[in-house]
Amino acid sequence: MNCETCQSDLEDLLYGELDTAWKIALHEHLSVCADCNMQYATLERETELFAAYYEQDALEPSDEMWQAIHDRIQPEAAPTESVPSGWTAKLRNWFAPLLAPALLRQAGFAALLILVSVGLTALYFSTRKVENNQVAEVKPTPAPSPTATVAPQPAPATNSKETVKTQVAALKAATKAAALPQLSEDELLAQQITKASRE
Repeated sequence: MNCETCQSDLEDLLYGELDTAWKIALHEHLSVCADCNMQYATLERETELFAAYYEQDALEPSDEMWQAIHDRIQPEAAPTESVPSGWTAKLRNWFAPLLAPALLRQAGFAALLILVSVGLTALYFSTRKVENNQVAEVKPTPAPSPTATVAPQPAPATNSKETVKTQVAALKAATKAAALPQLSEDELLAQQITKASRE
């Protein structure tokens, strides 16, 4: 057995927490090794000093002291008040849980949370409204392209559904034909890709 192992188990040996085989091995090492034996003797002296100090300073309260403590902490008898009877007492008993301090704090905190959330929501929507108005003011209205101008056609004398449909179709075809040459090949390709992905 080496000294390091022996010194780590000296306290266990002193308090009797080792099995008999290990205790015998430690005693054999202590009989041979002077350093470990000196450390064990030092540990025994320290334990005796602590035990003597504890015995001197140990305070055990007397029975009279316990009785005095008991008399002091015993609750004082509450003075009996005349309890009003009738509908006011019933009303007070019904509202008593609502007026408890913990419940009042919780209700106040909930009201505060509601007020804060309503205020923040109103602030958020008012800033969004201002931003939308500013964006609307900044965006210029698109001007019609010069190639897309279509000469106005005189309104026919008869206002039938057939003539209105043909005029709308002609206007759509003219707008589509005017808009197509303005697109580059890349833009046409991108339109075809998005159309294919939608389908």
